[in-house]
Amino acid sequence: MITIPGTTIYIILILLPGFLSLLVDRTLVYRPQENNLDKLIRAVVFTFFIHAVYSFFFRSFTPWQISLADNILSISVSNQLGLLILILISIFIGFCTGVVKNKDWLMRILRKLKLTNRTARSSI
Repeated sequence: MITIPGTTIYIILILLPGFLSLLVDRTLVYRPQENNLDKLIRAVVFTFFIHAVYSFFFRSFTPWQISLADNILSISVSNQLGLLILILISIFIGFCTGVVKNKDWLMRILRKLKLTNRTARSSI
């Protein structure tokens, strides 16, 4: 039997919205193969923004509570609407970043300001 510490489960639950955003972002934008560390770093950045937006509206960091008593891990969702909104925020942020990268809007603004002459498209 494999035993997984409760903190590991908590970290995975915290990072899940970031990985969802990363998945949505990667479906919209062509990107050459990334190694797992790059994906993890991008997921952590997405997670930070997602939980910052969620915390701004709900004044809590997560919609679930985790407790560990007598080696039994208990996960309870205290706010079902908050969980749905957390998922929607994840999808929305991933979609927005994917569209901005795909349409090259940020780099277009920087090119107009004469700050760069590059494009964000990796396929060109």
